[in-house]
Amino acid sequence: SLARVVRIRKASSIPVVGVGGIYGYSDALQYLLCGCPLVGVGSALYFKGPEVLDQICDGLLN
Repeated sequence: SLARVVRIRKASSIPVVGVGGIYGYSDALQYLLCGCPLVGVGSALYFKGPEVLDQICDGLLN
């Protein structure tokens, strides 16, 4: 969960990769705003296809 990411980031300088439940740019943005330098997209690729990566990147850049 995002709360767990925040707790880990506050307690450690170890980078945390945000994964889990990223189906759109707003999901990825939440992890990035919590301090994750990277996000991983898994299930969305299966359910939405590879174009979801472009949608996420476009949303984050715009």
